[in-house]
Amino acid sequence: MVLRSHQVIGAVGAAMLLLLVALAGSGILPLGVPDHAAPPGPISVETSNNFDQLVVVLMENRNLNEVYGPATYLTQLADTFAFSTGWTSITNPSQPNYIALIGGREH
Repeated sequence: MVLRSHQVIGAVGAAMLLLLVALAGSGILPLGVPDHAAPPGPISVETSNNFDQLVVVLMENRNLNEVYGPATYLTQLADTFAFSTGWTSITNPSQPNYIALIGGREH
């Protein structure tokens, strides 16, 4: 019975973390508070050709030749948009790698 309650607590914690990440990623939940208030007056917005979205697809525990080619849809996406091979993990197991990927460093 104790194991079951730990599983429920873990599942609730994971769901809350996922919700927090989703809200922060969508911009609904701000990640920081500005140090100073914005000055009053009109705000000029410059347009650019920068991207609006970034999608990162991680193929964990797979070699390149197991994904690029046999996974035809992912191969098509890589060929159409972008493909990067210069990434390596910082440690094992995977969780610190995901934290470093999202946070920019290992916390």
